[in-house]
Amino acid sequence: MLELDAILREALDTISDPEVVAAISKYLVAPRVVMRNWDYADNTQFPCSIVAADSESQTAIAYCEFGFGPNCPWGILNEPSEHNEMGMDCSWYSRLEDAFRQSMMWHGDNPADHEVQ
Repeated sequence: MLELDAILREALDTISDPEVVAAISKYLVAPRVVMRNWDYADNTQFPCSIVAADSESQTAIAYCEFGFGPNCPWGILNEPSEHNEMGMDCSWYSRLEDAFRQSMMWHGDNPADHEVQ
């Protein structure tokens, strides 16, 4: 998990908006690995490391180097998940900030010029 801690710290350091950093910090959890079904191949699961969770919305943000990673390693997952799925590509992002801003954990406004990358 040491490597994941460094990846998470780097991802947080790239967020320039202190309001977003403060908001996501409230949801950070000790990383834990869950195996999730890859919807695009039978009998395939990938390890996803949950780094943020919100019990109220029953969602989590995970980091996964497989599936949509490495291009889009930050995903929004249902937690718990009835079908144990990773979800579709539209729930995976190249940046932690984008995953958070698109999640139900973020209650702030996005700048007019904000682009999901």
